Amino acid sequence: MNNAGILLALPYDHYPADRVDDILAVNLRAPVALIQAFAPGMVQRHAGRIITVASLAGQIGHPDIWYGITKAGVMNTTKSFAKLLGPSGIQVNCVAPGPVEDTAMFQSIPDARKHQIRALVISGRFATPADVAETVYWLATQAPPYITGICVE
Repeated sequence: MNNAGILLALPYDHYPADRVDDILAVNLRAPVALIQAFAPGMVQRHAGRIITVASLAGQIGHPDIWYGITKAGVMNTTKSFAKLLGPSGIQVNCVAPGPVEDTAMFQSIPDARKHQIRALVISGRFATPADVAETVYWLATQAPPYITGICVE
């Protein structure tokens, strides 16, 4: 599983270049590097499952623009590597929840923003850590081989 992410919550017009480099390194470059490190062995075995963790922010935008940009990049990374590695029998999928309750990141979100996001969620509630874990588990162990290049939101 490929789960990395930082949220800096800085205004787009006051985002220092070194902080942009930090968020790109953690949220985007690290997942790509991890896939690149493990893919050769999976290709050799003609088997493997890679799961990345993005965020709903990659689809709907985010006040921390670099967070949203990097999570959209993780979604594209998932689809791109699925196309590249799928012919070798490797599944590459993504989980992209909105805010996940009972996490430090969830606590940092202002209540007004939580209400806006909740209005977009079909179930009308936020994900729990167990929801995310069960989805990752299913993708890692039980998802049919045909399921690749998808993003579960």
